[in-house]
This record gives sequence, structure tokens and C-alpha cells, in this order.
Amino acid sequence: MAQSTPIAVYSRLARAAVIRAATVDDFSSLRYLHTSAIRLLAAGHLTADEIEGFHRHVYSSDYGDVLLAARPKAAWLDGELVGSGCWSESRDAAGEAVLGLVFVRPPFAGCGFGRRLVGRLEGEARAAGCRSFTVDATANSVGFFTRLGYGPPLSASPHLDARLALPVCRMVKCLARPAHT
Repeated sequence: MAQSTPIAVYSRLARAAVIRAATVDDFSSLRYLHTSAIRLLAAGHLTADEIEGFHRHVYSSDYGDVLLAARPKAAWLDGELVGSGCWSESRDAAGEAVLGLVFVRPPFAGCGFGRRLVGRLEGEARAAGCRSFTVDATANSVGFFTRLGYGPPLSASPHLDARLALPVCRMVKCLARPAHT
């Protein structure tokens, strides 16, 4: 009997995940996922103060409002939250989707869950008429988004949003225009 390669096993795991809309009941799990991903996966790219600031922000009452507005998707594997992500239409550019809250639980990083989540988000955005995607990526996730076809970082920003000083790089992926026949 042939042995499965680790990549094949990871791929099967990612395909086995159930992706669904997160509910208010999932917010506690999402908060834990987001802080553990930053603390463990971005530690070499962020300062201790930035990580602590992110932790405080995620556990503030404001973050509940962020999650409500974002309507995130959650990836579950056998009842365990393994990833999250969301998208919204850009306020600045028609046909552009903005991806956010893309996090993978650290033990599952590199197993295909993030790729599957982003693919789902992009598919939903495409179905809504979006032809380009933008993400503000922390330094540890730039390589991930590059592998998914996002262009090199366009600019560095000193903050993720007005309430949180977390350095990010803006990255964009454009879909090819359909050929006219």
C-alpha cells in the first residue's frame, strides 16, 4: 500500500473543512484564533508592543462590532475552528473586493486551509461582480498572498486601521478581463 505524502494528507484535511458564515456564538473562538495566529505566526515580524496592542484590540468591545460588520466565514474541521476570513466591496473602487480577517490557527498553517478560505472569499466576490481583490497583509502573510497571485506589496502602512497600530502591506490581485468573442 502506498504511503500518503504530507502534502496529500494536508490537502485532504483542507478539503474536509466545512466553511460557513460565522455567527455571534463563534466570536469567542474567532478572537482566540486571531490573537493566537498573530502571537505565534507573526511574532518574528511584529514587536511585542504591536502584538500586545493587537491582543487588546481583539478583546475590546469594539472588535465585536468589527466582526458583526465583517460577516466573516469560518473554517471548521471536526468541530474545531481552523481559519477565518471575510470580504467586502471596496468603498473606493467599483468592482474591487477587500479581503480581511484572514487567519489560520497556527497548528494548521501551511496545510491549505488559508488557500481554501481565500479561494472561497474570492469566488463569492467574483459572483458579486468584483474583478480585483485587495488585502492589507501583515509581513508574515506576504509570501502566502504572493503564492495566491497577489502582486508585490504596493505600499506599507503604519496601521491596520485607525484604532490599531499594526504594520501591513497593501497587495492586489486582478482577474484577467474576459475575452470578447
